[in-house]
Amino acid sequence: SGATDIGSIRYGHPNNDLKFVTNSADQWTLDSSGNWLPAATDHGIYLGVTSATAANLLDDYEEGTWTPNFKLNNTSSGISATQVGQYTKVGRLVTLQIFIELSNKGSSSGAAHIDDLPFTVGTLTSSWSGVGTAPMVWHNMSSSLVQAGATVNRSSQILNLFGHTASNGNGTNQALTNSDFANNSYIGLTVSYFH
Repeated sequence: SGATDIGSIRYGHPNNDLKFVTNSADQWTLDSSGNWLPAATDHGIYLGVTSATAANLLDDYEEGTWTPNFKLNNTSSGISATQVGQYTKVGRLVTLQIFIELSNKGSSSGAAHIDDLPFTVGTLTSSWSGVGTAPMVWHNMSSSLVQAGATVNRSSQILNLFGHTASNGNGTNQALTNSDFANNSYIGLTVSYFH
């Protein structure tokens, strides 16, 4: 009563779409290609529940490519590389696939890391943010390298590369450095973390 336009389904001939209206506002659009488009980024679909429970709201899905930025000692000076990255983000969970081939590793001697992750790592109470890595695949790197992986620091967009060598003896992981790489070496890995 008194609100005759508060809910409707409206066809728009110019774009051949359907608008779904509740509470006197456009909420969702079914476009001419059959895609569902929310009117705002906070709109989503509640999964596995019969009422609006925030923990079950799927309001974000994204996938695409990005360019990893391989650095030694915080610089990419002198480095020539093919760097390819793909990502999928579902809610807060980000999964990256990374491939880097160094045609020239440059001369910097510090720790190796990958900058410019497509999403900032979330802030949790611990030093790390639930990072999970598949074992790193590598070629033409230090012959003493027996294991390699990566970690991410919270509130950053940096992936730190580490390795374990037979000469360590004590099982300590150490940062990969220039000496672990050679020209024409490559690495590949998959990483998951929370945004």
